Amino acid sequence: MLATGEGVDLPLAEITRVGQANLDANLEQVKELAQRLSIEQGKAPEQGSASGSVNVSKIVADIGSRHPTAEALIPATRNMLEGLRQVLIDLDIITVPSDDRCLVMETPTYMRYAFAAMDSAGAMETRATESFYYVTPVEPEWTAAQQEEWLSNFNYDTLSIISIH
Repeated sequence: MLATGEGVDLPLAEITRVGQANLDANLEQVKELAQRLSIEQGKAPEQGSASGSVNVSKIVADIGSRHPTAEALIPATRNMLEGLRQVLIDLDIITVPSDDRCLVMETPTYMRYAFAAMDSAGAMETRATESFYYVTPVEPEWTAAQQEEWLSNFNYDTLSIISIH
């Protein structure tokens, strides 16, 4: 599948090794950045490890805790998109060709493998004008802990980055 779809013909073990090395390098950069930010903000690094380094898990948990409620997820996403659009216009970064907005709605059940997804009308489409921005909600049968874990993925920082993408 990787060879056909992505042009990657490396053995699985090599792909795993490259991915792990990349993850390790990214985690090291996160630790260095967290350390630098703590120092810049005048905070001593959290004690709790042998090196006294910043507690990255605590920082990630703090960021994840700032998210919309399950009920506010769709409206909050819609408002965020509107704000992002307005910033692009105000800063004259792009020309917005119309006043059309994508419809922000719950991801259809059959697509709930995705966190969020954009389904745009085709560039050459002459009749379809609607675009859909799907956001996958919590499932009602999930426990409160499962719902909170899922919503932490929709923290305002991550939701902004995904929406900009």
